Order: sequence, then structure tokens, then C-alpha cells
Amino acid sequence: MSKIKASLTHFLLSALFITTFFLFAYFIWYQQVFFKISGVIEPLKLLLIVDVILGPLLTFIIYKEGKKNLKFDLMMIVLFQIMAFIYGAHSVYLGKPSLVIHRTGYLEVISENDINYAELSDEMKLENYWFRPIYGKIEGGDLTPISDAKDYLYLVTPFDRNQISSFSEFLSPSEIKKTFENSTSEIKNRIDSLLDESDEYIFYELNYGKLFGVLIINRSGLNMQEILMP
Repeated sequence: MSKIKASLTHFLLSALFITTFFLFAYFIWYQQVFFKISGVIEPLKLLLIVDVILGPLLTFIIYKEGKKNLKFDLMMIVLFQIMAFIYGAHSVYLGKPSLVIHRTGYLEVISENDINYAELSDEMKLENYWFRPIYGKIEGGDLTPISDAKDYLYLVTPFDRNQISSFSEFLSPSEIKKTFENSTSEIKNRIDSLLDESDEYIFYELNYGKLFGVLIINRSGLNMQEILMP
């Protein structure tokens, strides 16, 4: 096998593997809508650089047909890629939205890194947090508007996000315009186009860690369309 063919084969296999993981993270862990606001792009860039670019490049550099210890050298490259993948995938996993809590008027996202499963009620512990974000709610109790929901996990109960009646205090057009009054013209144009079809959407506040955004939800299917940040 030639040097070019070996490195190209390595590149295609690596690209297929990372693309599969990317699609899994995008569609399953981050449910598309949380992808951009989560900051997960950075660890995914690391995976792309190390596993899809650097790995095949090292194969191109060291590969020589008939070379002594060639198999060992290639195994070391693959091992390096596996270690980089484990590190990057773990970072992606820790940043994924595990619990989305409805509080009056907005949703608060708690990432895997910030959730303490031992503090959840028995009812909430039954949910499968590994694959997708789970939705819960906090009503009443000792929680103030500025409290972190992650400190009150014992108050979380199941939330039915498939019923429009479950949501409360939608953002009004005037509140939305005020929120984005200092945003870029691109964002303002996007908001204007959505408000022109306001009968089709629900506008809801969303907190993801220290980030704030407005969640756009389609009224007909209650699908979460996108998150816009001021």
C-alpha cells in the first residue's frame, strides 16, 4: 500500500467515526436546539483536529511499505487518537444539557457537569438522562427567582413539554424587541421575521449556565426551533 493510499484510508475511517459521533451529539445529546448556545463546538474542534487531521497526517509522515516496526508506529498513532477522542467525548458529555427545568416564565438548563443525581427525587431518578435532556419543573418551595435550580433538585418534578398549557408567561413582542434592541442587524431581522409570524411561535426565556437566550417554540407541534441570544 502506498503512503498516500494509507493516509487517505486512515483519513476516511477517522472522518466516518468522528462524523458519526458528531451526529449523535448534535441530534441526541444536544437535541439540535441546544448545540450552539452550549459551547460544545470547541471540544468538537479538538476531535476534528486530532482525529481527522493530525492522525492521518502522522500516518502519511511515518508510513513506508516494508518499514520495520511499522505496525507498532501505526498502533501508537491510533492509541493517541483514541485517547484524544475519549478526552474530547468526555468534555462533550459533561457539557450536554441533562435536565431542563421549567420555572415560572422561563427554562433553566442544567448540564451534566452540574447535576447531582443523588439529590433528585425518586420519580426523577427513573428518567434516562444518558441519551437526551429530561424536562422537569419547580413550583413554589423556597426557590427565589435568582436561585440556581441545581441547588434545589429535590424540588424538581416531571414536566410535560408536549402541552402548551404547561408553559406560562410567554414573552410579548414588546419584551422581545426590548431584549434585542442592542443586537446585531442580522439578529434583529431574524426577530422581525419571527414576530411577523408570531401566531406560529411561543417566545420563552432560557438560561444555559451563565448564558441567556430566547427560545423559539413552534405552537403546532411544540418543537423547539432555535435559541437566539441578544
